[in-house]
Order: sequence, then C-alpha cells, then structure tokens
Amino acid sequence: MLGYAKTLNVCRKVSNSIFLLKVSTFTEGEIYFVWLQRYISDVLDVEDPSWRSSKKDKILIKIPKHNKLSDKINKIIRIASKIKYVEELAEFLERINKINYDIKSGAIIDEKVCDSNIASLRRIKRLKTLLKYNNSSISSTSVDNLINHVIDIKTRNDDFEDLLNDEDNFNFNQLYKEITNLQFVENFEAENHFDTSY
Repeated sequence: MLGYAKTLNVCRKVSNSIFLLKVSTFTEGEIYFVWLQRYISDVLDVEDPSWRSSKKDKILIKIPKHNKLSDKINKIIRIASKIKYVEELAEFLERINKINYDIKSGAIIDEKVCDSNIASLRRIKRLKTLLKYNNSSISSTSVDNLINHVIDIKTRNDDFEDLLNDEDNFNFNQLYKEITNLQFVENFEAENHFDTSY
C-alpha cells in the first residue's frame, strides 16, 4: 500500500497511535492494519533512512498479513494504551523511587513517612493500565503484598530490610527497569508470538 511521505512525517510527530487500515476486496472485506509510528521507526528508518528527504511523494508500506483486525483487536488496544501506560509507568517510577529512598535511609519506620508510602502504594494500585499491560507480572495482588509489608513495618516496627527481600522484589525491579527498554520488550514479546510490534 502506498502512503504519502508528508502524511508519514506528520504521523511520526503525533503521540497518539495512528493506524493505517486496508480493506481487502479479495477476502470478503477483511481489514488489515499497521501501526504507522512503529512501522516508521522499525521498517522505514531501517530500510530507507533517507525517506524523509527523498523527493518521492509516495512510499510503499507493507502491511503484515498477520495483522488482521478481527484476530488482533487486543494488539490494537495494547498499542492504543501505550501513552497511558508510559504515563503510569513514569508515576510508578517516581513513587517507587521515593519509597526506595525511605527504605534505604531508614525513614520508613517514621509513622508519617510510612503513611505517605502506603498512600503512594495505594495510588500505584490504581494505575490500571500499568498493572494490566506490564511484562513483569506485577499485579494488584503484588502491590497489596507490598502494602501489607509496609503496614507490618508501621504496626510492629519490623525490620525494614525484610521489605527489600519481598517475593515480588524481582518483578518490581523488572518493572522499574522497563522504561529503559520498552521497545526491546515489545519486540521480544511480539517475536515470541510470531508477530510484529507494528
């Protein structure tokens, strides 16, 4: 399918996900799609890095045959949720950094600091897009476990070091690091399902 170079240049500057849809007249109106921003970065920028400065008005866009709208609605929902996901991931990182600081400094044993961290964890529990789509197995239950640990510290003055050895610690650390490799994780997950991220 041919796309206009000027339109593609605008697409890559927009933060909302933009999809190109193609209706097939050969397969009873089956609809195929491609996520344009990711296609630009993963395909066009790799295969034809000079496409932006090229004098061509139209550029060939290869829509993957496996991107049937009827089969991949969850993929589209996940892509469309990406902006909210990144926003919630940034909030998660900010709150977890503060909690980690309080743990390492020992301030977590102070009642007001402890209450503040419990409130932060309850806010993290409301980050529904992050908890639904993260690749680190962090769920609402994981956050509940962490809240319970902090409550234990507050009510029984437990050793705050126990919090660092929580069974979900590995998964929280993976989610914490996810911001640095979002596209890698998306590509890895897609390849494992014989799919593309775009």
